[in-house]
This record gives sequence, structure tokens and C-alpha cells, in this order.
Amino acid sequence: PRTHCHNQPRSLSLARASWAFVSIERVAARFACCLSWLWGGAIATQYLKRSEVMVDASAAAAAAPPEAPAEQGAVVQGEAVTEAEEAVKVEEVKPAVKGVDRFAWRTEPCVMGIDEAGRGPVLGAMVYGGAVCPLDGGEEALRRVGFMDSKVLKEAVRERLYERMCGDAADLKCYAFVDEISPERLSAQMLSRARVSLNKISHESAMGLVQRALDEGYNVTELIVDTVGDAGRYTDILKARFPGIKCKAEAKADAKFPVVSAASVAAKVRRDRGMRGWAFVEHGGEVAEEEGGFSRVFGSGYPSDPKTVKWLEGSVDRVFGFPSAVRFSWRNARDLLKREAAEVKFEEEDEEDEDDEDGGSQGPAKRQATMASFMAAPGAAARPESESIATKRHAFFKSRKLQRVSAF
Repeated sequence: PRTHCHNQPRSLSLARASWAFVSIERVAARFACCLSWLWGGAIATQYLKRSEVMVDASAAAAAAPPEAPAEQGAVVQGEAVTEAEEAVKVEEVKPAVKGVDRFAWRTEPCVMGIDEAGRGPVLGAMVYGGAVCPLDGGEEALRRVGFMDSKVLKEAVRERLYERMCGDAADLKCYAFVDEISPERLSAQMLSRARVSLNKISHESAMGLVQRALDEGYNVTELIVDTVGDAGRYTDILKARFPGIKCKAEAKADAKFPVVSAASVAAKVRRDRGMRGWAFVEHGGEVAEEEGGFSRVFGSGYPSDPKTVKWLEGSVDRVFGFPSAVRFSWRNARDLLKREAAEVKFEEEDEEDEDDEDGGSQGPAKRQATMASFMAAPGAAARPESESIATKRHAFFKSRKLQRVSAF
């Protein structure tokens, strides 16, 4: 009992000392929090870490679930092991920085490349693309991210590269322009009386893209074009049109110069998108094939493609010919029309009688002799006036109600 009496005060003192120690620890912890909040100092942070309750490492390890084995095709430590990603090998698109003009480089000396997509197909538009990048280091940057001839790139790669030039999150010092020449425009120019060759159409489209880049403020000092026709003659045409620019037309330029490769990618992407979403105006909108609409199994669009040939044969109308996606000026399209479509004969419209200034009719238009009439043998009977060929007025004058004026 006596010993118990002596131990009781000692136990009470130990309890009070333990309480005091805990109180000091709490005050110190709060003081360290204040230091961390005020200064963000490393000393306070380290003190807090020492005051934390340590968790038994073995218990934590036991409670943790077993690690699952890595699946095949997963990305491990940033390495893409899937076949698709291995084929792409293109950096991810970085978001554009707001408030920063990503075209500030346009005032620097720039090089421009031009190439086309869809020159040979009988279906769809011919698209010309032009790409502009800084002369200093621009092409090296394009080569690093994977630009090359669009024909050797997969569709997914072309789409990603195009977005890096022209998308909302574009991050490259490169921009692309395109000129989509519709099948109707090609057919109208190539089948008109004053026939325009495909090379001429191509030249005008390419030079139009260069002029557009200049008008938008790009300081183009060098121009490289994938040639159409003779490279030397094409180069002379470009130099005459743009005397202040170093111009060069070269065969296979899309495989030699990254900036021309970028133009090739832009043209190919825009043509493919146009063919995928082609709207057939003949039906006034989109009509399913089972409801009488046109099939979308075009094939490649080239005349030698069996799928394309089959589509053409199934899409020809005996009266109206082909839908607007077809280039009527291509030989295989013309040959198919001759075989499958109905023959149409148009009567020549006689020239209308012209009124004089008093409102009276001057009578029938004066007949003009043909060149053959001057080569008739001596003594041959003259050709009756009724059989001679009248001078025909151009539709331009008829549609605008323009009349000849002889009296002033």
C-alpha cells in the first residue's frame, strides 16, 4: 500500500507530462502550417512530414492489389507498340496558344510549293494545293514531322498532317491553300468552242494560288511547282507572271521538296473529303441507293479501275447522261455516252429578224457564202441562196438582247 501511494503521484506526473508534450506538438504543427502558408518554406514542410503518422509498409503492400500484366498493344513508357501508331510516327498536335498570331512568320522570306491531286480520274474535282512555309528552316521542320509524297502516305497520316497545317490546333509554321476545280468546270472549258487544254487549266490554277498567297500577305520569294508538261516552258511561264519570285518547275517535286509534299497532302485530303461527301445535285439532296440514288462505290475514280467503270455504266442516263460528279470531257465517258445514251439532234436556230431604228423589219439576215462556193469549178451552177449557210450570232449577244446598229 505504501508503495502504491508513492507511485500514484508519479503516474499523475507522467500523464501531465505526456499531455503537455502532445500540446507542444500540436502548437508546433500549427506554427509549421503558418510558416508553410506564409513563406511556402521547405523547412516547415519537412517538419510536417516528420510529424505524420507512419504507415506500416508491409501492411500497405499486403493491402495493395496485385499488379496486372501489361496487355499486348498497350503503350509502355511512351513507346507506341501498336502497328497503326508505328506506321504514323507523327507528333501529337499541340494546342495553339491563345493571343499569339501563328501567322506572324508570313512577313519573313517564304518558299511556296504547289502540287495537284485528281488530274487523271474521270470522277470528282481536280484539286490544286499550295503550301507556304518560312524559307529559313521551314522545310526541315516539315521533313521532321513526316511530310512526303501524299501517294505513299496512309489516309490517317495525311489527315493528321493536314490538321497540323490548317486545323484549329495547328502548330506548324506552314499553311496550305487549295483550288477545287469541279467536274462541270473542267468539262465546260475542255468541250467549249474555244477549247482550253487541261495543262492550261492547271497552269492558271497554280498561278492563282500564288497570287492568293501574295494577296494575303505572305512574302513568297521562292516557288517550286510539280511540273505539268515541259518543265522548262512551265518555268518560263511562271517567271513571266511573277518576275520578283525565284520560280522552278520540276518533275516529281512532291517527292523531293517537303513544301511541295505539304501541298500534295493538302490537295489529296481535300479531294478525298470531297468525294466522300459528294452531294448529287441531280436528286436535290442525299437519296439512298435503294431509293433510286447513286451508288457511292466509286472505286478510285480512274478510268482503268473496274469499280469506276462499273459505276459509270450503272449511272448513265439515256437522256441526261452522267451526274455532275463525272467529267464529260474524258474519252471513256464520251465513248460510254455514244453507246448507252440516246442520240439527240438539235435544230439550228435561225437568226431573228432585226428591227431598224424606226421599228420596221429589215427582213431576213443577209446570207453569207461558204468558203467552198469560191472553189467551185468554172461554169458550175451557183448554189441557191436558200441552201447557203447563214451567219449565226453568238449566244452571248442573244441572251443580252444586243442588236447590230448600222445607222447613227
